[in-house]
Amino acid sequence: MHIDFADTSPIRDLWFNGLVGDYGFEDTYFPRWVDNVALIPAIGILALCGREVFVRRSALRRRVSEFGVYFVMAAGLMTLIGVSSYLSFPSEAAGFPEPRYLLPLIPLFGAVLALATRGAGRRWGTTVGVLIVVLFIDHDLFSQLQVIARYYG
Repeated sequence: MHIDFADTSPIRDLWFNGLVGDYGFEDTYFPRWVDNVALIPAIGILALCGREVFVRRSALRRRVSEFGVYFVMAAGLMTLIGVSSYLSFPSEAAGFPEPRYLLPLIPLFGAVLALATRGAGRRWGTTVGVLIVVLFIDHDLFSQLQVIARYYG
C-alpha cells in the first residue's frame, strides 16, 4: 500500500501530543518543542514505574487477574474509540481520536504516577512525587494561559 502519512505516529502525534497540549476545538496547540520536551519527564515516569513493577513483580503475580481486568477495560475503551471513529468516518470528520476520550483511564494513569514515585525509592520518592505534582500544576497553568491567549489575546 501507498504510505499517505509517512511521518505520522498515531501514538505520538494523536495521543501523546494531544494529552500534552491540544486545547479548544483542536485549534490551540503548544508549540512542537513543548511536545518534544514533554517526552523527557514522560520517559522518566515510565522508567520509574517499570522499575517499581520489576522490583515488586512477586507481589504483582498475586494480582494478575486484577491487572487483566484493567487491561480489558483499557483495550475495550480503545476499541470503542476506534470502532466509533471508523464507522463515522465517511460522514463525519473522524474526530474520535482525541485524548479526552481516554479520561476514563485517569485512575490507571494515577497508578502509574504512584508507582513512579515508589520506583524512585525511599530516599528520592518524596522528591519525585513533589516534582510530578509541580510538573502537573505548571502544565495546567501554562495550558490555561495558552487558551486565554488564543481566545482573549
